[in-house]
This record gives sequence, C-alpha cells and structure tokens, in this order.
Amino acid sequence: MQRKDEIVEAHGWASPDACIIYKGEIDSYGYGRVWTGEAKMQAHRYSLMQWQELDDAPEGMDAAHDPVLCTDRRCINPHHLRWATRSENLEDRWVAGTVGKAAPTIVRRYDCEDVRARVEGGETLEELAVELNVSTAELEKCVAIVF
Repeated sequence: MQRKDEIVEAHGWASPDACIIYKGEIDSYGYGRVWTGEAKMQAHRYSLMQWQELDDAPEGMDAAHDPVLCTDRRCINPHHLRWATRSENLEDRWVAGTVGKAAPTIVRRYDCEDVRARVEGGETLEELAVELNVSTAELEKCVAIVF
C-alpha cells in the first residue's frame, strides 16, 4: 500500500483546498480505480484509508466527497473526503445538485470566496444559483464556509 507521501508525490498536492486528481484508471462512473496489491478499489476510498492509516474502511461506511468542497469523482484529496453512510452519501448528491447528472456542475471551495464576495457586493444567492446552475442550498453552504 502507498504511504501518504507516496500518494502526494504520485498525484500532486497543491493545498488542502485544491483537488488532487487521480491520474490512473478511471471507471465508467468517473471514479479512479487503484490496485491495492490484493484487489481494485475506488481511489478516493483508498486515499482516505491511507490518510487515516486504516487497513479497511469503517464498517458500513462509504468514502464520500464533501458536496460543497468537491464533487469531482477523480479527486483523492483527503481534505475533500469523509466517511458517510450510504444514505448520507446519496443525500449529498441533492446538496451538490448532481442528482442524475453525468458531468455535475461543481462549485468548489476555491469558488466560494468569489461567491461570498459577490453576495457581499449585493448579488443574491438566487441570482448566482441561476448563473452557476446550482441550488441556493449549495451556495448557502458555500458562503457559510470559514476559510
């Protein structure tokens, strides 16, 4: 299994805010797939397990992308990931506005500063949601993030 420093070296690391895009095999759902030496698994799950130094995922939990920080299925940045129940993981798609979308519209954390500035400048969340093709709920979370 790769250690933390090997994952960072192999796939890049800009900051906790930036996505780390997996550069290996991508499955038909858009998720990275990694060979662990024993089996294939989703790259973001593997990354989170390695970052937390776990031999296996917590029982009954999915590795889930935070629906506000990142919905890029190729991202393996452990700061964008968390353990969630399957139900929570599926709910995240509603928050992120990605239900039924093959290529989701993404408002990432680094976009939130711009959204916050525009709201402070007088634009409404409703106007921005229409422009960005996302839900106002997603933008409310985006604006609430403390950097």
